[in-house]
Amino acid sequence: MFFGFTALECYVIIVAIFAIIYLFTPRKNIWLPFLVITVLFAALAYNLTPDVNDDLTTYYHHMDIFRKDGVDGLNYALEENWFEWRTYRVSLYYFYLLSKLPNNNYLSAVTIFIVYFLGFYVLYKFSKKFDISKFDLFLASMFFISTYWYYDTASGIRNGLTFAVVFACAYQQFVEKRHILLCYIGYIMAVFMHSSGIVPVI
Repeated sequence: MFFGFTALECYVIIVAIFAIIYLFTPRKNIWLPFLVITVLFAALAYNLTPDVNDDLTTYYHHMDIFRKDGVDGLNYALEENWFEWRTYRVSLYYFYLLSKLPNNNYLSAVTIFIVYFLGFYVLYKFSKKFDISKFDLFLASMFFISTYWYYDTASGIRNGLTFAVVFACAYQQFVEKRHILLCYIGYIMAVFMHSSGIVPVI
């Protein structure tokens, strides 16, 4: 519960706030509502309590070990091959890096921020490049908001993050045709973040 609202109610309220801000924001500053909803989604993710069966609960346990034991904990995770981390080392180092923050809640918050930032960034850049109307951009944004799996990303972390990175890299490579080397680095990181990364890369 947040301020008396459930997580789902908060999600709906955040989307409504986005729609209202979007309505009154001039086209030249249309990045503002995207930033607002991204920050609010991240704040909601920070305050989520994972279900005992969620991957996030296990990740929290691993991050506690990393926070307590440092590099020794990292090496132990590799030896035990948790989540096949001998192969998917990008996700291992991602969790290890975020374990340096004060608490585990930042894992979901940072992940959600990255995912929605990348998604809205692509929509914003695409709309500018092809002179998409404000209304059509709003429709595209609502489609993205309503179809991207928020809770699965906040609780599962790796799958949603992987798809977001590949999506952003593919846009840069094939539409903007810029930062090609960074795009290939992004593809490689996605493949070694989660097994699902192979599908969007192909």
